[in-house]
Amino acid sequence: MQQQPGPLTRSAAMSQKTTLLMAAALAGILPGQAHAAPAQASGFTQANVVIPGSIVPIDILRFGQIIQPTSAGTLTIAVASDGTVTITPAGGVTAASIGILQTGLGRGAGMFELTGTPNRQTTTTLPTSITISNGAQTMTVNNFSANTNGGGKLKLDATGHAQLLVGARLNVGANQVPGNYSGTYTITVAFQ
Repeated sequence: MQQQPGPLTRSAAMSQKTTLLMAAALAGILPGQAHAAPAQASGFTQANVVIPGSIVPIDILRFGQIIQPTSAGTLTIAVASDGTVTITPAGGVTAASIGILQTGLGRGAGMFELTGTPNRQTTTTLPTSITISNGAQTMTVNNFSANTNGGGKLKLDATGHAQLLVGARLNVGANQVPGNYSGTYTITVAFQ
């Protein structure tokens, strides 16, 4: 004869309820909570490794030989965005004073070779003004220009090269002391 189960004691009932709740929690089906199947999606990522940009000076900015003027004047070597270079004397620096035979490197724009990733855009920042000197004697060089379009931009070609040409204005004083004047200027090229 089988014995009928008797009424559960309070501690046995709590133990049984705790066991059922733990089993439900482990199964992930707590009462009142519905679980959906996880969803997945794929996203895309992208990276672009570029060749480090470089700039190499090729030719110096050359104002050439000038006959000593009796009054102040300027000599401008200007560079257009198409690379055209124009040389313009003004004031005491006349066509006659610059028309003398040029020795050495003559006159011309400064030239830099830019290299980097093909078709990469660059932005050039030019100096505002510099001083060139011959001992204690000086002249100012300002109004720098380059063969860049608006905003100083120049694009590398399909092979990753571009020539940056730089011009400027030389300010020559009245009776400027004769001699060899030289100095340096710094340009900054940011590769985009």
